[in-house]
Amino acid sequence: CEDQTIKIFCRVRPTKAKAGVYEIGAKSDGTPQIQFFVPKSESDGFINNKQELYRFAFNRVFDTQTTQDQIFDEVAKDVVENVVAGYNGTIFAYGQTGSGK
Repeated sequence: CEDQTIKIFCRVRPTKAKAGVYEIGAKSDGTPQIQFFVPKSESDGFINNKQELYRFAFNRVFDTQTTQDQIFDEVAKDVVENVVAGYNGTIFAYGQTGSGK
């Protein structure tokens, strides 16, 4: 079992309706991040609607063009191989129902 650390990934799925303005990039230290811009004029109903820019860091951020195979290779393949080799492994997927977890 080579890598036993917790990793956090983000996948942005395509939506039918405009879901907000986001940008995938990296922090100054190279850590992948996604940032959302919610203009104050459109933030009614959001908690803390005084803030416009939200940034979240991850081990990797996958955009809307990423395939299921790419996600599996990056996120799950090592875990599955380690489980087959007799180690414990967990993949915890969190998101809205029907979002393609």
